[in-house]
Amino acid sequence: MLISRRYWLSMTIAGAWSASVSRVPAQSRLDADLERRIRRVIQEYGDQGVHRTGTIVDRQSGDWLFELAGRIGIAPAREDFSLSRVDTHACHLLVGDERIEGLPLYDGTFTGRDGVRGRMGPLGTDAAIGLVEAAPNTAAAGPLGEARRQNRHSAIVCVTRGARPGLCPNNADAFLHPFGSPVVQVSSEHGPMLREHAKRGTVVQLIASVTRTPATSFNVTATIPGARRSLAPLVVMTPRSGWYACASERGGGIACWLELMRVLHDARPARDVVFVASSGHELGHLGINAFVASRPDVVSRAAAWMHFGANIGAATGSGTTIQASDDNGEAILSRELTAVGVAIGRRVPRGTVPGGEAEVVHRGGGRYVSVIGSSALFHHPEDRGATTVDVNAIARFTKAFAAVATALSAQASVGLDQQILIDLERHWNNAFYQKDLKFIENILADEFIATYDDGTRGDKAKELALTAEFNQQVESAVQEDFTVKVYRDTAVVWFTLRVVGIRQGQPATVTFRYTDVWVMREARWQCVSTHSTKMNPR
Repeated sequence: MLISRRYWLSMTIAGAWSASVSRVPAQSRLDADLERRIRRVIQEYGDQGVHRTGTIVDRQSGDWLFELAGRIGIAPAREDFSLSRVDTHACHLLVGDERIEGLPLYDGTFTGRDGVRGRMGPLGTDAAIGLVEAAPNTAAAGPLGEARRQNRHSAIVCVTRGARPGLCPNNADAFLHPFGSPVVQVSSEHGPMLREHAKRGTVVQLIASVTRTPATSFNVTATIPGARRSLAPLVVMTPRSGWYACASERGGGIACWLELMRVLHDARPARDVVFVASSGHELGHLGINAFVASRPDVVSRAAAWMHFGANIGAATGSGTTIQASDDNGEAILSRELTAVGVAIGRRVPRGTVPGGEAEVVHRGGGRYVSVIGSSALFHHPEDRGATTVDVNAIARFTKAFAAVATALSAQASVGLDQQILIDLERHWNNAFYQKDLKFIENILADEFIATYDDGTRGDKAKELALTAEFNQQVESAVQEDFTVKVYRDTAVVWFTLRVVGIRQGQPATVTFRYTDVWVMREARWQCVSTHSTKMNPR
């Protein structure tokens, strides 16, 4: 039996994160120039207007951020992506003589210009128009999500429930795949009146009339070259778009993104650091998905990702949430936040799909740390101006993030690469049995040579063919006894593979010894040679 195994998945889930982190002393008041820069950035960002993706403000705001990055001394880039923008003609609810303005759910369907007319009742009843109350970013979950998926109503009125009265809309997570009945979101201030009308079964008219307009937006990106370009990069991301002015929602993350760029530009990191400020946050993370799509291996190649999420340093915040892909990453992030006096209110359990753009990295198997704050003005139209944030708190966040980034970019590569290579071997093994030819092809060098256990040799094409043709029944294939030696841009991996299958109706075990040679090319490992030896079967 000729055995091949493995799969290019993610350098980002591999390896222990460095425990050696430079200390930033906690201070009651940090550098005045730093705080002035932060205040100015947030004030300017909040004053720009409504930051919805693909709009004039979105483009002007991106140009502004592009210019600020350039002033630091980095050569930024604008990376365009396309979208079908939702432009609202009319979105309101008519209840008798009263007209209640609203906002459509952008990943739902829409009505014609005349809308939908019918009796309004609580969600889940036989009323033509259902009424429900929902917090921001819950439109695909709970009773509302279930009603949308089952099309229980001709249309739905959603009373938004933010921390403060107002219209606090839901993000359109399914923007590219809209579903369910038309939904009009209205301010919580109308909740009591609408609940009363729902009890009575009042006939209302709901209108959510829009057009779809082809549009573009762009991500602002920049790369700080590392001292060793062959090392896997560190990626730093923050979103830059949202429903309203978003001063506290997005401003803190943008300020930290710029300040970290300033610190690392002066420090010359060991590895490349790639910065991306993405638009499309409120529309299913369009921007960061476009960023990843234009770099097919970026999730798997990156040594780690840092995500600056919503509400960092918000003045009305009640706590900080941290998300991490592994225990060591969480430990580093926790230590540095604590060192500057930032209290951690919640730690997302390991394996949970994280909030924000970190979800893209998580689903791609990447390694990440992420910080998300809280704010009473989250998704609120009054989230404007620098007074919505605690500038000193954001300054302390920047110090913590600088320490984390410096540690990640400067960490010794040998230990990290050893774990990366072990993970690559394990993923390759899994991919063989799952017939993931595309990913196996990515990790094999063009000049790849395999020496099989029967003494024959094969090239990359044969290895892929063996994967595609394999049809034997395997109950388990366990890799053990790894030894990894890294010699700068070359590595040798030794391990044992124990395969349990079915032979003549009975379990049979075959053990192989493998020796694989890997080379580092374009910041990722590729296998150039594999040699297998079969031990005594039993």
